[in-house]
Amino acid sequence: HFNESKLGALSMGLPLTLGMSGILNSQKGGSVSLVADIPVTLDFNMGAGATRKSEAGIGLFFGAGFGYTYTNQVYGYYVNGTAYGGAPIRGQSYGPLAHAGIKARINRKVYFLRGFYKQGLEKEKYQSAGAAIGVSF
Repeated sequence: HFNESKLGALSMGLPLTLGMSGILNSQKGGSVSLVADIPVTLDFNMGAGATRKSEAGIGLFFGAGFGYTYTNQVYGYYVNGTAYGGAPIRGQSYGPLAHAGIKARINRKVYFLRGFYKQGLEKEKYQSAGAAIGVSF
């Protein structure tokens, strides 16, 4: 954290998220894949975990930054049962993001629930949104 005040603190964050993603397609079945989301953010924090001295039980944060998302899911596009564009596209995206969440102090750890939205800058302009539960270090 830096620039701490009584109201809260600014911080740089690296809220790395690992998870699973799934696709269900009525024509081709379904699949499950792994996802890694690697953002770098500038955040404003209030309440629990906002500063090292904060004893609050509940807190919140919001911020913006830049992120990279990778999934090993291969996306194939179909029109009337025919493959569109020839080759499937592997899910990779990078771009600006916004996120916000709530934090709760349980025992000595601060846990969070985070939601985010990212607009891709790559040719396909993938849009990503998601939620994550985690612990702050």
